[in-house]
Amino acid sequence: MTKETIDFFDEKENFILTANKETKYKENKELYIRGVYIFIVNDKKEILIQRKKEDHGKFNRWEIPSGHVKSKESFEEAAKRELREETGISVYLKKIKIMKFEGQKEFDAFYIGSSNLLPDLKNNSEVDAFEFISLKNLLKEIRGNGSSRLFAPQLIKFLEYCEKDLNIFINKSKI
Repeated sequence: MTKETIDFFDEKENFILTANKETKYKENKELYIRGVYIFIVNDKKEILIQRKKEDHGKFNRWEIPSGHVKSKESFEEAAKRELREETGISVYLKKIKIMKFEGQKEFDAFYIGSSNLLPDLKNNSEVDAFEFISLKNLLKEIRGNGSSRLFAPQLIKFLEYCEKDLNIFINKSKI
């Protein structure tokens, strides 16, 4: 089995090298990688969230479909691939924004798409639960109003900075 390779960048998103992601993470904490996060919104204006399986590296964490951009792959190609791999959904995706996350050393692209499909968990190796939730209730849970759920750091940061932008996208009649 071939190890997955990804491209690494400097703090200004200039390409530096291509390497195995696990090896380079350990070798050089100053390099950045690219990631994608996908908001899927249904007709009720609810967002699809998913919980990673306990045997996955991000166990028991609620997030939106996401993943790393492979070497020589565009943000858009990665977003479509990750959405298909994690949910089985293939839809038109619109880029919302690219954000630089210092703590995780990532450049992350956020996309939005529309689907009413609640994905099937059968044969899903990464995810053990899916649900649709309103942005209002998601924000309420993230902000600690009685929720015992753990949420992905990038999702929390994105919502901190872009809540108004996301609300506009969600409430548009067509995505």
